[in-house]
Amino acid sequence: LCRRADVHPDTCGPTFGESGICVHKFCLFFADGLYEHTAGQRAVLKFPLDAIRCAIEEAEQKVRI
Repeated sequence: LCRRADVHPDTCGPTFGESGICVHKFCLFFADGLYEHTAGQRAVLKFPLDAIRCAIEEAEQKVRI
């Protein structure tokens, strides 16, 4: 989401990876439009992977503008 792989964990939190997605903990918590998930889908820190992918796409569009 932040597009910074080299950032210190104290700044953005630890990174988590799943199914080709690598995200910082704090970036997940502060991303717009993400909702917590309880069961039934693959998730990272209770956020569904599909929702994370959508948030990444939206963030990329904002960067391009």
